[in-house]
Amino acid sequence: MFWLKKNYDAILYNVNKQIFSQLQRVEERQLCIIRDQFLGEDYEFAADALINPLLYTSELSALPLLLNEYSM
Repeated sequence: MFWLKKNYDAILYNVNKQIFSQLQRVEERQLCIIRDQFLGEDYEFAADALINPLLYTSELSALPLLLNEYSM
């Protein structure tokens, strides 16, 4: 139980990253055509907002996990 609590942020980050990666693939392959058809190009930011790496963590205190996403 201690290990789970200690590694909660890393586990949540990895699970969410996998889920959002799947959503990104579906968006890029199938949904982008439908979204463009009904919403137009004005809503292309919606896909970027959906796959924002900040959504992978439970709180911003887990910033060490995000260093790989935003490193230069």
